[in-house]
Amino acid sequence: MDERTRLLHEARQAQDQGRFQAAADALLRAFRGDPTDFRICREVGRTLHAAGDLEASVCFLLRAFQAEPADAATVASLTVLLREMGREEESSRVLLRALEQGLEPGQLALQLQRLS
Repeated sequence: MDERTRLLHEARQAQDQGRFQAAADALLRAFRGDPTDFRICREVGRTLHAAGDLEASVCFLLRAFQAEPADAATVASLTVLLREMGREEESSRVLLRALEQGLEPGQLALQLQRLS
């Protein structure tokens, strides 16, 4: 397991346990190592969402989406967050773009189920 993958795993575990500061610390180390990795941006966005910082979360999730618009986990997280914020039209545009870019609807459904 490479360092980036290990840090992502560590961050997910910490977030699942409600240890948002530990998750943020691991993600920051990963982000410093590769700020262009969409997986890292997605996880930073998810952690910020869980911690209640919705605006910052949107920024990181949009960054992940721009880098990899057909990633089901990113699209699910972003569309749920945008709807939560009352930004339904933007959520719909994200979904349509993702489908145009090759998002598999079954994968999206699975990710949405995991978020609920």
